[in-house]
Amino acid sequence: LYTSSIESCFLHFSEYKNFVLSQSIFIKKLNNEKRNKILVRLGSSSENSSVSNNLLNYEKKIWEDAVPKIKTENRDDNIKKSINKSYIVIITQICSTTLLECITSNIPFLIYFDPKKQIINDNYKKNLSNLYSSNIIFTNPEKLSAFLNEKSPRELLEWWSSKQIQKIVKNLQENYARYRPNYKNILKEILLSNN
Repeated sequence: LYTSSIESCFLHFSEYKNFVLSQSIFIKKLNNEKRNKILVRLGSSSENSSVSNNLLNYEKKIWEDAVPKIKTENRDDNIKKSINKSYIVIITQICSTTLLECITSNIPFLIYFDPKKQIINDNYKKNLSNLYSSNIIFTNPEKLSAFLNEKSPRELLEWWSSKQIQKIVKNLQENYARYRPNYKNILKEILLSNN
């Protein structure tokens, strides 16, 4: 009857329907060409998985009711393959691993979320202000659809590659995703300096 978890961004059973309905608003407002390219990554895995939120059939049904014929994949599918096929990733959880992966790899992304439903600390809120003004974060589904509808994939890539957006991405990388491609050498130096 009830679910409990200390995971970040974990959706409780009772939240799935509203979460999907909120996203379906922006999907339905997309033009046909863009809507047909949408692939929704479900939060659930197969029933054989050890992941705690295995509500796969329920989640699929909610999506099918909200947006008939929507293409979906679950957490068992390789996310890297999906991201590599995409020209933009829409993230619906402000504190997700996918967001960190996109920041780290500089993969074009947009964030659509309800700030009343997701907890963000004050320090993180300050760093997000540039994302609102630069059209990286949307809290209104119609505005997100309009932004996507007015840009072709090439124009979205040009926007993402602009100096303004790349400066914001760099700041996010430094503050939240401190990935270093030469991590082995850094670790080696740390270990050698401690001897």
